[in-house]
Amino acid sequence: MVVKRIFIMAGEASGDMLGAELMRALLTKQEGLEITFCGGPLMETATATQSLIPLEKLAMMGFVEVVKKLGQVRQNFQIVQQHLRNNPCDVVVLIDYPGFNMRLAKWLNRQGIRQEGTRVIQWVSPQVWAWKKGRVKALKSHCDLLVPILAFEQDFLMKHGVASRYMGHPMLDRIPQQAEAVTKAPVLALAPGSRLQEFKAHMALFAETAALMGMEAMWIRPAHINAIAYRALLQQHAPDAPSHWAINEGMQHVQGCQLALVASGTATLECTLYGTAMVVAFRTHPINFLLAKALVKVPYIALVNLLLNKEVVKERIQGDCNPQQLAKDLQWLLDQPNHAQQLQQSLREVMGPAHAVNQLADHVLEA
Repeated sequence: MVVKRIFIMAGEASGDMLGAELMRALLTKQEGLEITFCGGPLMETATATQSLIPLEKLAMMGFVEVVKKLGQVRQNFQIVQQHLRNNPCDVVVLIDYPGFNMRLAKWLNRQGIRQEGTRVIQWVSPQVWAWKKGRVKALKSHCDLLVPILAFEQDFLMKHGVASRYMGHPMLDRIPQQAEAVTKAPVLALAPGSRLQEFKAHMALFAETAALMGMEAMWIRPAHINAIAYRALLQQHAPDAPSHWAINEGMQHVQGCQLALVASGTATLECTLYGTAMVVAFRTHPINFLLAKALVKVPYIALVNLLLNKEVVKERIQGDCNPQQLAKDLQWLLDQPNHAQQLQQSLREVMGPAHAVNQLADHVLEA
């Protein structure tokens, strides 16, 4: 059987980037593929087609925010269901976005769509090793293959009987190793996240921290929010931030900065691979925090620390996440000139091998 139709489901900015990379690899390997998707502007550019649902209607985080938008969540699910009923696919690729995608995988299985020949691949493992270990049984039952992007997840998944295969982390190809260190300007990069809830929690906090440091700052915005909209968000959530601070799209801009303040997430890996010293910060709704504290059983929130199994970067959460503490942590980094370069190499070693997207594309196209 030749794979002709593929549906890709991504619901967040990080998934949009992964989806776009996978689409480009698939279309290079096989002409005439019909790819439909939910995602963002990067995926739309990769295929010159539109997402079934705009990314801003998909991206949401935390128990409280999801409850507030249950109507939107139900509508999103119905749109995807209807599309897959009307447009049978050979392969469905689910990228991260576990709350939605695990429910979708279950629906595909119960509807008999998998039994009719549609393969279901989950790319990026739900963090079942951290919480909700009961989800492991669902992954085993509803997915044909789970492709984790964190090396230590492979052993956990295989131990629990989940069909899985670690192919490396796609970020290694996105950020090739540099022969020489990039010259760093005395600028503090501010990456407050990619979701509206994160902007509300972090923008003013990050701006105040930069002011305490007495440094020129630069905002890093995600691709799915244009510069005008991002400026409006700053005016709303950080009205005291200097208007002359630059706004640049994409984490690649941190590589020329001396320091970075980054919201917890995949951006922490990018920042490390670009060789920029950082502090990781995270605030959320108090209810979200209490629930996570009760359920999540991991020692760190920063992916860099989880992968290297020690606190190699400072991470500040909730009450500890305040301008005075963050400025103190950033100041400490200024006295550690080799810290970022040493960390960069250590992380690259544990994230290998390279060419993860190319390997996954080959697997998706297998008959």
